[in-house]
Order: sequence, then C-alpha cells, then structure tokens
Amino acid sequence: MLHVVVSSAVQLSAAQLEKIKKAVAKKHGKNASVTTNVDPSLIGGLTITLGSRQLDGSIKGKIDRIKKSLEEIQ
Repeated sequence: MLHVVVSSAVQLSAAQLEKIKKAVAKKHGKNASVTTNVDPSLIGGLTITLGSRQLDGSIKGKIDRIKKSLEEIQ
C-alpha cells in the first residue's frame, strides 16, 4: 500500500479523495492510504506527495514557477 499526502486550500470531499485514490491505484498498481492537509496558502488546487515525489497543481505553485521564470529573464 502506498501512502499519499494530499494538501489542498480547502477540505476535499469524500468523492474527490476517492478519485485520487483510484488514480494512484491505476497509475501505480497499488492501493493508497491518503492523509489530507488543509493549507490555505495554496490558494487553490492541490499538491500530492507520494514518497519523495511531489506533484504541485496548486495556484501558489504556478505563481512561484512564473515568478522564477520572470527572475531568470532579468
């Protein structure tokens, strides 16, 4: 079983968590236990941590990536 940590700006519904579990199981061929965190600083979207890998689909993450790109231009 895989352990997944999901952080979101607001509390996720049971249906949303079930979709995440199914997606992880489909991708990795294993069931997942999910721990959730509410982090308002994400603004929107979510982050998923699976072992040492982190997938960042948050608004904060997108803003940070845009900021980094702009800093590289200067």
